[in-house]
Amino acid sequence: MQTCSVHSDFGNYAKPVLPKPVPAVDRTHLSPCFGEGSIADSSRGLGAETRLVRNEFHNVTLFGRYPFFERVVISFDDLGLSSTLRDTVNGSVSRGDLFSPPQEVFTSRGNTLGMDPGSEAGRPPIARLYLLGPVRLTDQEGYDRTPKGGVRRALLAVLALSQHGTKSRLSLQDMFWGDRDPARGASSLRNALSVLKKDLADLGDELITSDAQDVRLNIDRLWIDVVHYASPTGAEQLRHTHGQRLPDLIEGLNVRATGDDTFEDWLRIERQHWIDVLEPKLTPPQERERIDPPLRDPAQMALSDLQSHFGIGLLPTISRANALHAELFGDSIMDSIADNLRAVHLAEIYDYRGDNTARFDIGAGVGPSILLQLKLFQDANRINMTLLVYRTSQQRLLWTWQMPARYADGMNFDNLAVSNFINRGSDRVSKTLHDLAMKAGGAYLNTPYHALNTMFRLEGQALGDTRQMLINAHSETGESVHRALLAYLNTFHVGEHWGRYDGAVIDDTREHVYNVLNDDPFNTVTLTMAGHAAGYILHDPVLSGEMLERAVELNPTLALAWDHLALHHMYNGRYDDALKASETAIRLGVYSPLRFTYDTTMCMISTLRGEHARAVEFGSRALAHRPNYGAALRYMSVALAHLGQDEEAHRLVGRIRQMEPDFSGDWVMNDRLAVSDDGARKLLLTGFEKAGA
Repeated sequence: MQTCSVHSDFGNYAKPVLPKPVPAVDRTHLSPCFGEGSIADSSRGLGAETRLVRNEFHNVTLFGRYPFFERVVISFDDLGLSSTLRDTVNGSVSRGDLFSPPQEVFTSRGNTLGMDPGSEAGRPPIARLYLLGPVRLTDQEGYDRTPKGGVRRALLAVLALSQHGTKSRLSLQDMFWGDRDPARGASSLRNALSVLKKDLADLGDELITSDAQDVRLNIDRLWIDVVHYASPTGAEQLRHTHGQRLPDLIEGLNVRATGDDTFEDWLRIERQHWIDVLEPKLTPPQERERIDPPLRDPAQMALSDLQSHFGIGLLPTISRANALHAELFGDSIMDSIADNLRAVHLAEIYDYRGDNTARFDIGAGVGPSILLQLKLFQDANRINMTLLVYRTSQQRLLWTWQMPARYADGMNFDNLAVSNFINRGSDRVSKTLHDLAMKAGGAYLNTPYHALNTMFRLEGQALGDTRQMLINAHSETGESVHRALLAYLNTFHVGEHWGRYDGAVIDDTREHVYNVLNDDPFNTVTLTMAGHAAGYILHDPVLSGEMLERAVELNPTLALAWDHLALHHMYNGRYDDALKASETAIRLGVYSPLRFTYDTTMCMISTLRGEHARAVEFGSRALAHRPNYGAALRYMSVALAHLGQDEEAHRLVGRIRQMEPDFSGDWVMNDRLAVSDDGARKLLLTGFEKAGA
């Protein structure tokens, strides 16, 4: 199979890349690289036939105006790209540089597979390193050159499986001598490396080099069994050598140099990774089960799926980070984004990060409408996270989103940059899906995302249409989130001057909320919607608090949940807690189409905290987006009145009365504002009186 590859400077998608002089291009050389097909044997890193390649194409524009990734090549035969993309590539090669065929093939961890695995610029490998079974190193003539000490063999294996063959001194020191003080640990590492270099000296090349920060193994001069077996040409040799059973990776190595389990933890992760990569290759391709896609009407080819909700595919993480758990961390980020999209779009998730699918069909009537991929790149003390979003049916890159995170802050969700990346990335994907739904003639719009955006248009007809849509959607799907949204919709009829607060509204809300509790207690959006309705309509702070706290616990990156938790704390007089939750919602939801509602919550909290200037600031932001937003009008009028700006406060009350002529301070006394704190109620009453309500 031929491989086509592309190369560009990493990141920096916004900067134009000036093309270098271009030699004559024989486009017939390029065409065979593209054709129909599917991803086969995709692994947690990358599939057996979908691989990272360093080659000699530079800045070839494949998808729209975006250059592709640094040292990333995708075998387009595997992705099933059509002649449309083939023509696009052929038409855009003149904007880049074309030289010779690829020289090196990289795994997702940066290890060289090579056109001849282990070669460096065409030179043959000087040794063969076997990691399946006991660690074994042989020279070109087959003589055993395996280091004798267990720690030295382990060091060789760790470096061989590390990205670019490189590991920091600190990580090696922690892995093998973590129980010793730093000075003794550093000394032990120096001694072990010195002996290991002597063990390998007879092979001819200086295989191991080091400096004050890093230790490097020249993996370009080694043939490594697992890396070769993962290549497209290695599967047959894997079956011939090991039959139908894989031996353990680094079998029987007992490292006693450390007092903790750091090396054993690393070994468990590596073993599972290579099992995921290699086990599917033990079965010849012709024996794998193949399921042909259903045929569909060509008239429907504009849509990439026919299921009731959008499908989203998750592609393998591309990792260029030295951190031990970088790929697992990347997978966790993608899991969180997928959870957000499942919650707000009822999206159907297709996970192509494992070996559970033998082929990946595009445009088959079902499947993903868009594909998501995460790229991690470590730059000094930062981890750069990039989300890439592809349109499946058009086979092009739609957009990328990049954020850095300080490595010192930790590769976990407590890192604020990481949680911001998840929520902002989710919001951007949500907007993309919503736009695609509108272009598809209004299909796929029975989702929480669409319902919430329609509600917050704050138009009477839109609220009525949303109610009917939610009733129909629940009847068709049985999804409990639609009942939760019906309960939430009642808060608009009461709070946004579109209906009365009476027994019928209370009974309807109670029925929806209690049914949701029984049907779906683990959906974050469901809990958030029902929890707010329980507090605002039913005045049940205990039930409301339980549901909203659980929503935040289940998904701490969802701005919507934090915003409603802030309202819950505010209604119950916990203003410091409300402020913290509101600040979190604003930080996470900076790109959300509902950002103005988060500003409104901050306006409300600031008003009740007596911070009236701040309340006016956030209220003004909200009203700039929704001039008829009742909550913002009410609380900003109170804040203006307490600042002595009576004329402006009167004007806002007049705008409220255009929507509800009977509006007055009685709203406070009749609990339509759901505020329980006596001091807050008094502040609101006084403010409304000054404002002319």
